[in-house]
Amino acid sequence: MILLSTLMNDNIDFENTLKIAEKYPNVGLEIFPLWHKTGYDLVLEKYKKRLTQIPISVHEQYYESEHSVDDNDERYAFTTMATKKSIALTKELNGRYMVYHYNNMEVKPEEREKMLFNTRKNLQEVNCMAEEVGIQVVIENVGVPSHKNVIFNEQEFIEECLSMPNPVLIDIGHAYCNGWDLERVISELKNKIIAYHVHNNDGKDDYHKRMHDGTLDFDRFIECYKKYTPHAEIVLEYYIPDEKDLVGIEKDIEELLEKGL
Repeated sequence: MILLSTLMNDNIDFENTLKIAEKYPNVGLEIFPLWHKTGYDLVLEKYKKRLTQIPISVHEQYYESEHSVDDNDERYAFTTMATKKSIALTKELNGRYMVYHYNNMEVKPEEREKMLFNTRKNLQEVNCMAEEVGIQVVIENVGVPSHKNVIFNEQEFIEECLSMPNPVLIDIGHAYCNGWDLERVISELKNKIIAYHVHNNDGKDDYHKRMHDGTLDFDRFIECYKKYTPHAEIVLEYYIPDEKDLVGIEKDIEELLEKGL
């Protein structure tokens, strides 16, 4: 299964991305919510009927959202509101899962344990909300050194995932920026991985470029994917505000389909 993240649109409307998904059988969208933007609810309402006709997953709110803060932080109220809306949207669209970020903000060493306490507590609450409506919450590896927001190293992330009931989504671009041994991570977590965020970069910055546009060995990733997790979903989480590259996105989809994904 291949999904396209609506992150690549760079605006609240995702008509072009939806058109691409509708061209191919069993290709869908991962909705990247923009609840902080005026009019976003109206855009979703406009497309809901079409969205129910294709495979869907939902990313939780990223912008202005933070699970690792105390409940007296002003970001906590917005994050809770946005999470509830994302869970409801996942349910309404028969979504396959909702993606959860442990943190988005900078991790200062002296604050790390408190951040982990908060986000684990919030994850338990989010799990309860999701279970009530029958959807899965998926843990993603987040943070890159250039943003100073890395909360787990490779081994810590593996141990965290194995200790939690949630399934896992591996963002291969994040793993690459952190210098992780991607095959090791995949082999250790293979029974928990249900999806990947796929994009490429230079090994330093989280650029979210197309799958061959960077120094990450994408063909090697595909080998690991087929060996350990052949049924996991591939989410093309590109950031391509220049819509001239829509043809390139279709080429990537067709290459993945030719590889049997």
